Amino acid sequence: MVWWHALKLAELGAKLDGITEENGKTVLDNTLIMFGSCMAGSNHACNNLPVVLLGSGGGTFKTNNHAALERRWLRDLHHTVMTEMYDLSGPAVDTFGADRPMVPRTKVSEILV
Repeated sequence: MVWWHALKLAELGAKLDGITEENGKTVLDNTLIMFGSCMAGSNHACNNLPVVLLGSGGGTFKTNNHAALERRWLRDLHHTVMTEMYDLSGPAVDTFGADRPMVPRTKVSEILV
């Protein structure tokens, strides 16, 4: 079923890329879509999960980029999107995800322009 969702994502991306906005960029350029896969089998670990970021969020995120985020928490990716794309802040964002006292939340700079 994942292949069907990936196909629909590709179709959506192509349509968004075909619409030019007033600023000269496409809707896809001004959008960020996060597409993640489900966990494989009985492995419920939150690492080594494929995630696709489609679009550049108005130039905030790199495009045509592959970042292998080994030894990084998935919460850091979500936190980066919330703070950089949506400019969210406050206790709800600052405490998002599993609390790891020895591993503070950090921005995923590998995906930022």
